[in-house]
Amino acid sequence: MKKKKIYKLKNGPQIVLYKDTSKHCTIASLFVMFGGKNKKIKIGNKNYKIPDGMAHFLEHLLIEHSIYGNILLEFENKSTKSNGYTTKDTTEYVINSVIDFEEDLVKLIHIVNLPSFNKKDVEETKKAIKKEKMMSKDENFEALEKLDYQTLFSTIEYPNILGEINDIDHIDYSNIKFSYDTFYQKENQILIVAGNFNIGKIEKIIKNTYDSIKKEKKLYQLPRLEEPQKIVYQEKNITRNVHMDYVRINYKIDIKNISDKDRLKLDFYLFYFLSYLFDSSSKTYNRLVKNKTCVYGINYSYQKTEDFFIIKIGTTTNNHNEFIQNVKRVIEKKETNQEDFELRKRQTIIAIILREDSFSATITPFIQNIISYNYYDMDKIEDIENFTFDDYKNWIEFLDFNNYSITKMLREKEDEINE
Repeated sequence: MKKKKIYKLKNGPQIVLYKDTSKHCTIASLFVMFGGKNKKIKIGNKNYKIPDGMAHFLEHLLIEHSIYGNILLEFENKSTKSNGYTTKDTTEYVINSVIDFEEDLVKLIHIVNLPSFNKKDVEETKKAIKKEKMMSKDENFEALEKLDYQTLFSTIEYPNILGEINDIDHIDYSNIKFSYDTFYQKENQILIVAGNFNIGKIEKIIKNTYDSIKKEKKLYQLPRLEEPQKIVYQEKNITRNVHMDYVRINYKIDIKNISDKDRLKLDFYLFYFLSYLFDSSSKTYNRLVKNKTCVYGINYSYQKTEDFFIIKIGTTTNNHNEFIQNVKRVIEKKETNQEDFELRKRQTIIAIILREDSFSATITPFIQNIISYNYYDMDKIEDIENFTFDDYKNWIEFLDFNNYSITKMLREKEDEINE
């Protein structure tokens, strides 16, 4: 039996309950709407800057210095999987329990809403995060990502989730406490519970636990970002110690006037479209490999950033212009193929069916629908079956691909390396 219930506690979080009696575990994800993108707020008439890395710092602090000690170790001792994740949009605290889920759920709510950290804990956390920062991989591509933001956006800043070493050094107890009190209010949380549980019992536990937590309400405003569709720079480069140049073209697609449900549908359609144009079986890929423009594959991806879809298509190449012109040509042509569309549509349906074998694979897209598209439902087979080639083609035709930037990570010359 499967049953879903969505409601909001009075002066509290959004609650999403998804019961599936075929499962042997229960997952709870508690989201706080505070992530790497949150850099500025206004309280009253005063503006405040949030240091880069603050959301991620708080995630570590609350987990490693909770009222139960290091909660990861606490849960591990009873075979409950747990973790925390910070993205540009949110901070997530998650547990996966087989036994004593109700007890674990109360602890999860407590660690997020009953902080116990002190100044000493803040200093200890600094050391751990600086070590994580120094060990982080793909620094070259992080620099390229920052460059992408500079070329594309005039008001949206790069969401530096980890922060730089200097940012971490300047975080102290007072600004940590300020950020916690501002963003970790109960009204700024979404709690998702999924698995085999008693809905009535869990509802009561959630209500009683949140009712027992007293927090002072703090009113704040996030900046209104009036981001234009036009890009800022046509092209920007960085130089790095890499074996070959990496070239990327970034398309900025305005979706301000598209509904949440249609944005989700467009998410599927963009995957079909980009895969058809650039995967390893595509005409573009094989042509570029044959003429040795591409040494490896073509990397293509897309992400929703505020009211835009950002499409990125890149490759390792020394033949910059050939690659860029080929990508622009096939994108502008907006070629679609009905046979390919029907194939990818069937593959999507099969993937949804196969998700049933993995509970996390079922829940993760559901959570993504909620966080990214404000769509409180699972991906459903009937929705995919209702996709039509004409609708797909019309949506692709509707998209404006005229706003794009080119970013390059160029190989350092020998004399620059020797210096």
